[in-house]
Amino acid sequence: MRRTLAAISVVAAIGFSSTAFAQSYEQLQTENKRLHAEIEALKAEHGDHDHEAGPDAMHSEHEHAGTHEEHAPPSHLHGACNSACNSNCSGHDHCHEHFDFCLPFEGHDGGHGHCDLCGCGHGHNGHGNEHEHGPAYHHSMEGYLLFHGIRTEIDFVERSLEFQLADVNGADGGEVDELEYEMELVYAINDRLVLIMGVPLVSLDPIEAPNTTGIGDLEFGVRFMAFNGQHDGVFFGLNVSAPTGDPNRDLGEGNAILEPTALWAHDFGCGTYMQSVIAWEMPVDVDDPSNDFRYDIALFHTFIETEHAEAFRYFTPILEVNGVTTMNGPESGRTVVDLTTGVRWLVRDEDEVGIGWSFPITGDRNFDDLLVISYFRHF
Repeated sequence: MRRTLAAISVVAAIGFSSTAFAQSYEQLQTENKRLHAEIEALKAEHGDHDHEAGPDAMHSEHEHAGTHEEHAPPSHLHGACNSACNSNCSGHDHCHEHFDFCLPFEGHDGGHGHCDLCGCGHGHNGHGNEHEHGPAYHHSMEGYLLFHGIRTEIDFVERSLEFQLADVNGADGGEVDELEYEMELVYAINDRLVLIMGVPLVSLDPIEAPNTTGIGDLEFGVRFMAFNGQHDGVFFGLNVSAPTGDPNRDLGEGNAILEPTALWAHDFGCGTYMQSVIAWEMPVDVDDPSNDFRYDIALFHTFIETEHAEAFRYFTPILEVNGVTTMNGPESGRTVVDLTTGVRWLVRDEDEVGIGWSFPITGDRNFDDLLVISYFRHF
């Protein structure tokens, strides 16, 4: 096809040169139209496989790239990327126009397996192509993974199972050691709405009472992604705690709890990002309720040069400040602030692991120290 087109172009050039002084302008126009008609006929005959060679095709390809630019896989550098930032990130040229909370639904071999989720209807099912990060991750503007906090709990638009083990020393004024194992399901039903369910198993070791073990209060939640900007993601949600644990054995509160929440994630670029959560805890059907105001903020830095490491991929240290203030009731004004340090990393494409340690930095305290080990299985 290309050889045929080239031959026609050469013949046309020779013909135009030899008759330039003999033919009129109208004759040249007529000859030009005839040659274009022959080229178009050849294109139609061969299926137009080489359309990218023509200037019109190049223009169409440019328009297509502009239309789907934000849906390219993270290994492609977009024109909107900050080249200065990319050069400072050890040549890491992954870039997105915005936080990619849709990317969790992309299969490892590219494309989306669920047409009710984001990316469908964009010509090539969202990102399409091959995706190196696996099926269920949320990415920054530059393509590196955004991890969960240790105690700062932001649930992204994703589908995952979380298994968490929390070892609490010196709870209830130093009277009880507590071991809590929780399994949590996070299930996004579309590209903005997420449902959450948590099942805790609690084991108590009091100093002056028998040990007790059982199911605690079940937890349910919903999250809505209200804003997805270039550097920021904002969520609103509601947590509901059901009184399924036995309060006589200190396994539950004995009443339902409502907890509206607001969540904010901000990407500073080059591997550094922040997450924060505020929540208002409101007991239901309690004569003298005690409302707690929770506030958490976490700072992350991903060593993006570990992207292809055999172990500890996307190694990310985390520093958090976790606070709670009692707003009314017998302990009104009581404030406890904890400092939490930890790390997260990727084990395999679908597996996220983390470990953290938390301790109080105020006079009032809810425990002496807390060890958290967690594992996320994304799907």
